[in-house]
Amino acid sequence: MDQFHLSRLSRFSGYGLLILSLFDIFNILIPIRLIDPLWQFQAMGQLVDRAPIIIVGVFLVFYGSRNKMAKWEIFFLKIICWGTLLAGIGYLLFVPLGVFSSLQIDRSTDNQVKQQIAQNITQIESIKGRLEAVNTEAQMQALLNRIQGLPPEIRESQQLGESKKRLTDLITKSGERLRNQLKQTYFQRRLQLLKQSIQWNLGSLISGVLFIVIWRITQQAISIQMRK
Repeated sequence: MDQFHLSRLSRFSGYGLLILSLFDIFNILIPIRLIDPLWQFQAMGQLVDRAPIIIVGVFLVFYGSRNKMAKWEIFFLKIICWGTLLAGIGYLLFVPLGVFSSLQIDRSTDNQVKQQIAQNITQIESIKGRLEAVNTEAQMQALLNRIQGLPPEIRESQQLGESKKRLTDLITKSGERLRNQLKQTYFQRRLQLLKQSIQWNLGSLISGVLFIVIWRITQQAISIQMRK
């Protein structure tokens, strides 16, 4: 393949990647949910993940512009050039947005866990209150029938005091186990959020700088092309 056809192949491959990237961006941003921090964070992450493809597309277009090009192609080169500047500014603005949205997500997750723990404590206190009010074996059996998933040794116990003690211990341990599971889940989610936040915010910062550098370089490439 000669240099002319290689340049054309490079340019049109780059155009194809950029067009496909535009479709991806449209799919990511529509519908827009600006008041949803989770959508903001995930949309930013998806756009950061697609930045390398856009950069490769721009590179292929300008790599193939070494030979003389038609005026309509030079016009598209200018659009791509200024598009890289807008992309660079946009990616830099994603950094504070990503930090803010990740903090909101963390706060929301923390509130959800606290709410679940509070509901668990309320349920436990409610059962304990009913248990304290039990004075007969019939009342104890009625309470046991309302509680699902009890082990056989509690249901089959004939001694009222023994049943109350075992049930109290079981409720307390179950509550502690559930709270520990909720806290562990929260810490795992928080760690994953932190890792994603660092990855996407740094990726957004690097992408923004790269796009602005590309804009400066492509301006020079267009000036050279216009002089041919």
